[in-house]
Amino acid sequence: MRDVYVGSDGEGGLGISDLVRDLSSETDDRMRAHFDEALAAIDAVTVPLHSALQAEPNKVKAVHESLAELRRTLNTEVVSLLDVAVGFSDTDGDSTR
Repeated sequence: MRDVYVGSDGEGGLGISDLVRDLSSETDDRMRAHFDEALAAIDAVTVPLHSALQAEPNKVKAVHESLAELRRTLNTEVVSLLDVAVGFSDTDGDSTR
C-alpha cells in the first residue's frame, strides 16, 4: 500500500503522494509519517501474530492504532483533497461468486 502511495515501482513512477503533495504538503507529510509509524510498529512485533496477541499485546495494539491513524487520514484528508468517493459495489472485483 505504501508503494502505491509513494510511487515506489522501481522505475521512479508517480504515486498518489504526488497528487496529494500538490494540494497539501502537510497532508502528504502526515500520510508518509503514518506509513513510517505503521511499518515501525509492525517491525517491532518479534513473533508471529497469533503468538504476539498473548506475548506482545502492547506491540499488537500499537500496530492496530498506527494503522487506524493511517486509515483515518486516508479516508478523511486524502479523500477530501482528491475529491473522490470511497465505496463498494458488486462490480469492484472482490466478489467470491
